Amino acid sequence: MPALVEALRRYLQVRHGVVTTLTASDSVFSLTGHSAPGVPSLPAPQIPGQLTPGSARSDTRAGQSLAPTVENTRPAGSPRSRVWIAVTAGLLLTSIGVGLGIYFGLRDRDRPQPIAHSTTGSPQPTVSTSRPAQTARLKLEPFAEVTVAPGQHRTIPIRIEHSGLTEKVRAVNLTQSPGITCEVGEITEDSRATSLRVQVASSAQPGRRQLRILVQSGTLQDEQTLTLHIEPAVNRLVLRLETPVTIVSGSSREFVCKVQRSIAPGRVEVSLPRPPAGLSLRTQATSGDEVTLTLTAEPLAAPGRRVLSLLASAGMVSQESEIEVTVQTPAAGALFTNSLGMRLALIPAGDFQMGSPAWKTETFLDERPQHWVTIRRAFYMGTQEITVGQFRRFVADSGFRTDAERAGASKTWLNAPEQSDDHPVVFVSWYDAMEFCRWLSRKEGRVYDLPTEAEWEYACRAGSTADYHCGDDREQLASHAWSWDNAGGRRQRVGLKTPNRWGL
Repeated sequence: MPALVEALRRYLQVRHGVVTTLTASDSVFSLTGHSAPGVPSLPAPQIPGQLTPGSARSDTRAGQSLAPTVENTRPAGSPRSRVWIAVTAGLLLTSIGVGLGIYFGLRDRDRPQPIAHSTTGSPQPTVSTSRPAQTARLKLEPFAEVTVAPGQHRTIPIRIEHSGLTEKVRAVNLTQSPGITCEVGEITEDSRATSLRVQVASSAQPGRRQLRILVQSGTLQDEQTLTLHIEPAVNRLVLRLETPVTIVSGSSREFVCKVQRSIAPGRVEVSLPRPPAGLSLRTQATSGDEVTLTLTAEPLAAPGRRVLSLLASAGMVSQESEIEVTVQTPAAGALFTNSLGMRLALIPAGDFQMGSPAWKTETFLDERPQHWVTIRRAFYMGTQEITVGQFRRFVADSGFRTDAERAGASKTWLNAPEQSDDHPVVFVSWYDAMEFCRWLSRKEGRVYDLPTEAEWEYACRAGSTADYHCGDDREQLASHAWSWDNAGGRRQRVGLKTPNRWGL
């Protein structure tokens, strides 16, 4: 109320040049005024109960006394004073009405709106057809505590709740713990579960371990803790290797494992459930405290360190133990013999200059220009040509007929002159040779192929940069290869000459 009175006083002073003094108490107002400088004075109106200049009265309508002092330079009873009083009262009532309208308008806005009804029939509520937007959600269910013994593994389910995802869900183990290896299965787009394979090494210390498992899809992620309780290795069947095993590709090696057990009587059988590529294991059963194992590395087994999980079983007790194996690359020229009796030599990876230099005149045009070639992977190559006897075994096993035989040629590999099973096979095409390689690949489970031109020259040079692998002296070729000069115009049996540095 005081703010309203002050606003009314300012309005009269600015708009009409009347200087007013208003006081209020409850519902009783007292108004006094005089003209501002330069405004003619008007007589004060004679209203019952109104104070005249220089007088005072007491009003007890609100139970209080009001005794203001009025100073007015206008003549009493002036019509203009009555106009100002009327304007002032009108403004006061208008302000009160506007304030009450705003107040009740705000109250009506907060009231619940009535339900719209149809003009006919029963009232029908207004139903919104819009559906709320689906919120993406990803949650990983908590894990139960898992107990596992050293040398054993556990497969633990991972259950996921999700909805509204736009990206693939993946699960990872965030904790690296000594002696514990974790493998998380793949989560497909529609699946809500996968598995976690936890392998505990036989050397792992007993106690509690906590693994942090995280699932993530885009920016959404959730994490839970998996508690592992590793039991002491008691009443178990354990294989222990005194020293790591080192083996060369293309060879076999025997080694002995110690058997430690307490309540697992009987014969112990050892197997390799998950053999790595290029390695195989032959085992023997034992009733004692040692077992002899034979490890074989394929000729092309990749070099490096591997950890093999051996499964030992005795009666109702079985347990996996880990042993460490290191595969080494053999030296260049290392040999192995396949099931067909072919001897193959290891050709190492490396670089060489292929072709002949431009300044040499006794060369063919397709040998130039000389250029560098890189052989990126080691490979094995036969030390001798394929013999008639080896090709005969291929034809007998597969029923194959060469291109020359199908074409009805007079000379084929069967009737070539002066040949035995130890002579190189002749009158075979490139297609015949490739069919022989495919048959041998199926027979042995490893890939056989014909060498490329670069592989052939690289293997023949055997690291030499001279004209020949044995040097620049042409006369020395007689002891290393057959030619028109020393063969007498006839084919010769294989394996009669001195090989190069790599055994060819």
